[in-house]
Amino acid sequence: MSTNNPNFDNFGADDQQIATFEDNGRGMDEAPLDGVFTGQFNLAVPAGEWEPIFRVSTPMFTREQVDPPIRLYPNPVIMNVELDGGGNDYHKLLIDVDRNLVDMNSLLVDGKVRYPNGDVQNFSLTEPSDAVREHLIIAFDYGIFRVKLTAYGKTVNGRDFILDVPEYTFLVAEPELPEPEIEESAAENDIDTVITEPEPEPEPEGMDEQTLMIWLIAVNGGIIVLGGIVIGVVMWLKRPKVKLPADSAAGKGKAKAAAKKPAQGDVAGEEKKGLLGGLLAKFKKNKAPDAK
Repeated sequence: MSTNNPNFDNFGADDQQIATFEDNGRGMDEAPLDGVFTGQFNLAVPAGEWEPIFRVSTPMFTREQVDPPIRLYPNPVIMNVELDGGGNDYHKLLIDVDRNLVDMNSLLVDGKVRYPNGDVQNFSLTEPSDAVREHLIIAFDYGIFRVKLTAYGKTVNGRDFILDVPEYTFLVAEPELPEPEIEESAAENDIDTVITEPEPEPEPEGMDEQTLMIWLIAVNGGIIVLGGIVIGVVMWLKRPKVKLPADSAAGKGKAKAAAKKPAQGDVAGEEKKGLLGGLLAKFKKNKAPDAK
């Protein structure tokens, strides 16, 4: 029962049943009916000043004994962590005790680490030493790390204990990205030393509407003129041929010339005859008046 002392954490706390002792050979009891009653304390109660009440029940009687108040101390196991204490890839977990209550040389530790992603790593520290126990935790993630321990040892008075240490948590913050370097303003620097980035060359602008219209008219006009020339040439090639009258001498001569082609060997003779015939015709014309 709490003494309701306002100077302690258990002020106003409810009654707590911390252990039941039995002689049945079960649990931590070595042998049944040997007259030695054994139990396991559950000290998960607020630290402070308590008044112990022992009650014994048998089929024949029930007895109660009230002892003087006792002091229940808080958890004597002290945990701390050094972020990146084992290098860039490890955090260092430090485990110590209240040396006024616990014999450090007798301390044994069995624990597990739960990482932010849910993975669990079990570990044990069994080497007796007066130094602070150390355990390296892999630092491959950021977030909340949870450490749960079970401690075994002796008090400074030589009493054995097994203690479920309350869960210890620590937070590893997300690493910050490096901020971009901010260039100093030109006013704070020498104007001659300030290097300005070259301005991008302006992209060539398209034709204006007037130039585009002139090009369209010129191209269309050229197409029309070229089409007219082609049409004229085609019409000239397809013009009808003029037929001479059948009784004309020219027509007869041409028909005879077309029907009768001289051989290559007679070409020179025909040319000579034609030349002499012309000269004779001229001579006859000149002689005609004299004959009359």
